[in-house]
Amino acid sequence: MDILNIENCTIRYQEQEAAVEHVSLSVGEQEIVSIVGESGSGKTTLIRAILGILPPGGIVTEGKILFQGKNILELDETSLQKLRGTEIAMIFQDVGASLDPIRQPSEVIKLTFVFFMASLLAREVTFKKVVLATVVA
Repeated sequence: MDILNIENCTIRYQEQEAAVEHVSLSVGEQEIVSIVGESGSGKTTLIRAILGILPPGGIVTEGKILFQGKNILELDETSLQKLRGTEIAMIFQDVGASLDPIRQPSEVIKLTFVFFMASLLAREVTFKKVVLATVVA
């Protein structure tokens, strides 16, 4: 069963071109998903939309974001706050750990996964929850 479904999602900032256009994604229980892309490709914008924390001027203009069957775009702030950090969370990009010519990409991904797993074990968080991460490619 999917715990998160993004259906044909388009996100814009004011009257500008779409920052994210027609994105669809499904995440099942016990899945770990990283969104990988170039700087400025919309990774953080997509995850902020999922969490309901787009900056001023940011709006989902098309599509649905369903978490456990509920459309996040229709939830009020109180309901969103109950989800954030307990049911769904974001691992913000660490510029210092971004891929660079000195580090092998596999090393960075491996270390990120090891630290992520250690933090889950330390907090006794189950994989039924959704954690979203972005990686700059």
